[in-house]
Amino acid sequence: MKVKAADADRFLARLDAAIAALLFHGPDQGLAGERVRRVMQRVAGDLEDPFKIADLDAESLRQAPERLFEEVQALSLTGGRRVVRIRRAADAQAGLFADLLALPRIEALVLVEAGDLPARSPLRKTFENARTAAAAVPCYRDEARDLGAAIDDTLSAAGLGIEPAARAHLLAHLGSDREVTRRELEKLVLYMQGAEPARVSVEDADAVIGDSSALDLDDLVWAVLTGEGGRAETILDRLLTEGRPPVSLVRTLSATVMRLIPMSLQVAQGTSARQVIDDARPPVFFRTKPAMRRTLERWDAASLGRALAELSRAERLCKSTGMPERLILQRLVLDLTTGAPRAQGEPRGRIMQS
Repeated sequence: MKVKAADADRFLARLDAAIAALLFHGPDQGLAGERVRRVMQRVAGDLEDPFKIADLDAESLRQAPERLFEEVQALSLTGGRRVVRIRRAADAQAGLFADLLALPRIEALVLVEAGDLPARSPLRKTFENARTAAAAVPCYRDEARDLGAAIDDTLSAAGLGIEPAARAHLLAHLGSDREVTRRELEKLVLYMQGAEPARVSVEDADAVIGDSSALDLDDLVWAVLTGEGGRAETILDRLLTEGRPPVSLVRTLSATVMRLIPMSLQVAQGTSARQVIDDARPPVFFRTKPAMRRTLERWDAASLGRALAELSRAERLCKSTGMPERLILQRLVLDLTTGAPRAQGEPRGRIMQS
């Protein structure tokens, strides 16, 4: 069964008891982990109960695949249904899970966590096309609406209000990973304890979120788009060293470029870059405005379209070739930060020539 991203939480909240296995896939591994734990708690009760929960990973299954079949058919000694959690699954295990789903009966609920799988992924297809009761659950980055609700709910539960500009700041710097978002909001709540008034300001939000990797990622975006090559390379190296997935960096750049294209068209029609930015919805965080204005002055819509094409090619290269991802991103940053985008009539395309 293939679950739509927008229906994932409703599907899991009303999970049919006949479901035997779930695959959680997508770029937001924090969200995948949160959903897995939510289902585990509902089925097993205690997340630390060794009689109810078996926790495996792909490497252990590679060495001893028979253990999966032993675990899924074992009965709980204390009653109720057991949960078997498998972490870091990949396409290499597609055949193993196909054999599992071909069993006439599976006693435990099997929860499989994988990374960002393309539509053609054999593992993903195994769960989407399974004849038994199985489903693939996508876990994508929070949309602005969902992220806004998470911010509002967390702060409201703590008795806190928030200024509109501070909310815009959080929307701009959170959301790439659900677990990181929760942790950062918890830090903000702790920071605000005893504050008068009990209302988060831009300064409060920046004090807590300002040193996070989300800001590093934001810095990378604007260093690239404003042509600061040396600074962009330094930030990129730091993010990759910290373990940031290369594809997530490309997608963040792509999302910013896509937002800038309609703004650039407004500038081309005679509206000043400053006015376009001031009128933008959702609002642009005040510290971002200078870099965004320089970007709109540096790039026109056609150039941004070519940049988006380069970003799309880079993402495909990261997913489909043996070329080192670090090298792909370094060449991408070089392409986007050098030259004069407005003066070029053809895409540079150096990435594709690598």
